[in-house]
Amino acid sequence: MPQSSLKSTNRTKYLAQDQRLRIRLGLQPHQKLISGQSLHAAVTALGLSSYSVEEMNDLVNAVAEHVGLHFKESSTDSVQRTSSRDKAELLGLEPVWQWSGASAARSEIPGRQRPPIAGCDKNVVPAQALLELLLADEGQVHQKVFKKQVLLRQFQSIREILLASDANQLVADLTVVRISDLAAPPEPRHLLAYFEPFAAIMYFSYGIMLAFQLDPSYSSWYAWAHFEAAFTLFLLIEIMLRMHLLGCRNYWGGPDRFWNWFDILFAVFSVADLFMPLQMMFLKIIRLCRLTRIVKDLRLKMMKELRLMIRGWFAGLRTIAVAFILLFYVIYMISALATTSLGPSHPVLFGTVPVSMFTAFRCYTGDCSDREGFPLTVLLAQEFGTAFVLCYVVSYMLVTMGIFNVILAVYVDITMKAAKGSNAKSPEQYALESVRVARYARELLKKFVTAYQDFMGNDASSSGDFTNTVQEHVQITKELFQIIIQDGAVQALMDELDLPLDRADLFAVIDADGSGALDAQELVHGMLSLRGELTKSDVIATLLAAKSMHHMLLQMKREWLQTRPPSPTCPPSLEHDALRKLPDASVGQKPPEEDHNAEAQMDVYTF
Repeated sequence: MPQSSLKSTNRTKYLAQDQRLRIRLGLQPHQKLISGQSLHAAVTALGLSSYSVEEMNDLVNAVAEHVGLHFKESSTDSVQRTSSRDKAELLGLEPVWQWSGASAARSEIPGRQRPPIAGCDKNVVPAQALLELLLADEGQVHQKVFKKQVLLRQFQSIREILLASDANQLVADLTVVRISDLAAPPEPRHLLAYFEPFAAIMYFSYGIMLAFQLDPSYSSWYAWAHFEAAFTLFLLIEIMLRMHLLGCRNYWGGPDRFWNWFDILFAVFSVADLFMPLQMMFLKIIRLCRLTRIVKDLRLKMMKELRLMIRGWFAGLRTIAVAFILLFYVIYMISALATTSLGPSHPVLFGTVPVSMFTAFRCYTGDCSDREGFPLTVLLAQEFGTAFVLCYVVSYMLVTMGIFNVILAVYVDITMKAAKGSNAKSPEQYALESVRVARYARELLKKFVTAYQDFMGNDASSSGDFTNTVQEHVQITKELFQIIIQDGAVQALMDELDLPLDRADLFAVIDADGSGALDAQELVHGMLSLRGELTKSDVIATLLAAKSMHHMLLQMKREWLQTRPPSPTCPPSLEHDALRKLPDASVGQKPPEEDHNAEAQMDVYTF
């Protein structure tokens, strides 16, 4: 029988939760069965529309099979045909069922047991069994009832939407996601995700092995061939495992298809190298190219910082290319002038334009010396005098202090923007990111509401679960907020939501109305608004809100002046003149410049 910690600790709260579930499922007081169609209608009304009636029938049949549901004939004298929507009750049949391990079957008809009636697959389930399963603690009981992973995920979605419908509705409205996506449990971790860390260790180990293998002191060791064979075998096993788990279609045409083709190519070269040794230089190039496979393992969570660096580096490649063109043009002009003036006397360093360009590049990057190691600038200054010194200083300031610094500033700016940019580029990725944020926001809301109920005691939560009070009775004070955010689980959720690190001051920021307490909507909206870094849109939104408030106040002032009774101390002509000077309160029109004399006259009768 499913165990519920709520039932053992707070019987009143358990009964209230049971009654609320009956209302949400649309169960009548004496209704003993619920059909898949009725369950589908109930959860669809709450926003979970991703499952069909047939899928609901499969779920209720799985529960009915687990509890051994069957029917027996009722006494013809006592059976009254009612208008119930469940077919079994319309036929005058009584449900008999029991949990695994129960001593006796549950039946509504006392007295002598009749033989069960065959053909019980009627897409119905005992209402009490379903309620007990919904209120049971998370554990093995759900996995025993729903042996298929698809049915288990479906039940988890139904349980979430029934027990936390208010929280799901609130978070879904604020994050603009569908309730069905929010209520659905997260996708289970793919089996390949457990294999990725092991593959990363293997490729890093291969990189270390390659460093020793290329060392002349260890290159002739006989065991390198065995290591190469072991690595090739691992590569073949990885390819077959990925092809088996992903399927041929996803392997060859999925999002990682280029990496998969890359693995196939190097597997072919590795196998060929084992049986037909390749040329030494070509083999070294192939082995070095294998190290690029390590980049694929940067997707691991532990490689987050390194992944950001790589992303920023790739984003700055275009900037480097443009900077190379600019630097090439400037050095080319300087080198052409140097070849003309310095080439006849120093043909080794300035004989041709390419040689002069390389010499100039060396001088601007710090290695400005001749073949003997003497400083080239000093030698040329002694030979050509002040003219060379002035030209060199001007060109050095132009290239080193000007172009180099500008290139560095632009490159740093672009790489930082790329590193901080979101991964969600496509609409599908953006939708997945929105659902992920909504789930973390919902879990954070549950943490706050649960802590609020624990703080208030049983009297505050005796009416039911936190979903009843999530939008009306929850008031998080500053002291309670400071206590809750010290919890490690709450801190982890805030980290996932990318909230600022100065979380002790978040309450003053979120409590915009200054009431000293946060309700559920104010809490979630404030948390979502504080995600990420400050952007230009945040500043513009504040400016537009202030302008809108300003125009609203002007409109209220105009209406007040038009409807107020005439003041005995202020002449009507003065009131008319002040009203005429009020700017138009429309949002799109800019108010005229203020007249300080008119403001002084307004103060006489307005304030």
